[in-house]
Amino acid sequence: MELQGRDPLRREPLRAGDYGLLALACMALFGFTAFAGKMLSGHQSVLPQNAREMLANHDWLIPRIGGQPWLERPPLPQWLVVGFAAMVGRCDSEWIVRVPAALVGTGIVLLAAWMASWWYGRTLALFAGLILATMWEFFSYGSNPEADIYLCLIINAAVIQFAFLEFQRRPALDEGLNPLGRRPWTVLLFFVLLGMTNLAKGLIFGTVMVGVPVALYLLWNFDCKAILRFTWLWGLAVFVVVSGAWPAVIYSLYPDITELWRSDYLERLSGNHVAEPRYYYLMAFPWVTMPWTVPALVGLGLTARKALGQRHSPERFLWCWAVGTPLVFSIPNGKHHHYLLHCLAPWAALAALGSAQLWRWACSWPGWLRAPVAWGVIVSAAADTALYLAWPRLGIPSWLLPIMLTLVPLWMLALCWAFLQKNGQVAAGSTVALWGLAFCGFYYLQMEYQDRYRVENRFLEEVRAALPAGHPFFVKFDNVHPLETYRLLFYSDKQATLLPNLSFLRDDRIVDTEAYILTRYHDLPELAKYGTPHVVLLSESMRGITSPQDRRVLVRLQFHENLERRAINVRLSPMQAVGREPTPVIQ
Repeated sequence: MELQGRDPLRREPLRAGDYGLLALACMALFGFTAFAGKMLSGHQSVLPQNAREMLANHDWLIPRIGGQPWLERPPLPQWLVVGFAAMVGRCDSEWIVRVPAALVGTGIVLLAAWMASWWYGRTLALFAGLILATMWEFFSYGSNPEADIYLCLIINAAVIQFAFLEFQRRPALDEGLNPLGRRPWTVLLFFVLLGMTNLAKGLIFGTVMVGVPVALYLLWNFDCKAILRFTWLWGLAVFVVVSGAWPAVIYSLYPDITELWRSDYLERLSGNHVAEPRYYYLMAFPWVTMPWTVPALVGLGLTARKALGQRHSPERFLWCWAVGTPLVFSIPNGKHHHYLLHCLAPWAALAALGSAQLWRWACSWPGWLRAPVAWGVIVSAAADTALYLAWPRLGIPSWLLPIMLTLVPLWMLALCWAFLQKNGQVAAGSTVALWGLAFCGFYYLQMEYQDRYRVENRFLEEVRAALPAGHPFFVKFDNVHPLETYRLLFYSDKQATLLPNLSFLRDDRIVDTEAYILTRYHDLPELAKYGTPHVVLLSESMRGITSPQDRRVLVRLQFHENLERRAINVRLSPMQAVGREPTPVIQ
């Protein structure tokens, strides 16, 4: 069967085996990155450390870091990670915290393929799912243990549920338009999912990410019945309860959480937090959707007539989601490339349409123009030239250059052969497989030769080996790079305790005569106020260090015999707990 556009005669739904095939492909891709052993960054360590402490202390409501509340993010992703970690029995390795993200990424791909199958049939839907899995941004977050991929699942589920109601269940919904009347359970599910967007990464953002394509589609069609279907007071009440339950509980425990919310959300609208120019998403789009950027733009052009001129068309919905979302999110100052992660599903459908058209166009070329070897030689020469020029800046050993200059042409030749196959399914499958292989290879090279955390983690391994059993071990909050604190905790010994600042060493609960402290070298003079510091281990010059005084050091501190101890029972404010402002010194 050749790749087809939307054709009533070919709208065969996806089969169970198709979902299995997509799941296997996703787990091969995301599973490779999950088990490859790449070190976690500071950002990537927040959720794993949250989950690690949640698994240990069974506090399912309040995520914590070093025993202190981490209230910047709601706990839904932590629950999912803890659920998997509980089955494994521990939460102390990269693969344990990456596998749940890989499973969630697989679920998003399955949802996107299911949506595409309603309109474009089984073959194109399979291709759309594989395209989504091999878009660079999605591949990068497919096993990334951050909250973004979990929020992406909820956002995609909510938007696709709305599309399901509009395109698959619309006649049945026309019966209930009373704002206080009854609606099918599928409508209730949409409002539940909409409320859950506030449980994954923060308040408001996810809800707006769902609301933009939904509102644009409803207003563009300006169908009163369609708008009334979702003007349902009971559904809005469910949304308020689901989205507001956790924030309400947190506000009752920490009234000053409003300061954090104000800082976090208002700064994204008009402040300098991740501030970027208005055209930022236009610049980010090519590499976020790579290598499917050109097919996606071709698909956008192919669907323009129906999107602009045909009410209630699937093409109009795809445009509202794929184009409308970045346009609206270009208005606030706060922008980030991973915000586009949440609207890649419609771009995958458009890229599948565009790829099918490009392939049909290539099939119409004369035989002499369709020779894979000729195209492979031309493309390989350009790729090898670019690789040779860029190699000195890649930080990869020179002995690998000849190997790569050989492998790249072979890969390019295979890619040209795949694209020019007359069987559309073979062309699509082999093209996706080759890109997946290239991504995994590039990921491996990054991990082996560009991982900035390897030197630091070797030092942390030495720290764990040097710690004697039974002695207190403190990890000092990193004021130079605050998020690095959470990576240090995740990779440190289980007995590690967060030390918000050195004044906490006066805590009268410390009864030992000595303790081990992981801190920066420039803290040694201050440590001398509390005892005699002995340097046990000193790190090499590492990432982000501008002075030898910034190197990490493991110190054995022998407390002064006459050190004044105090009862310390200080609850940090939410702003202090996330490192937004210095932790106060205990008086």
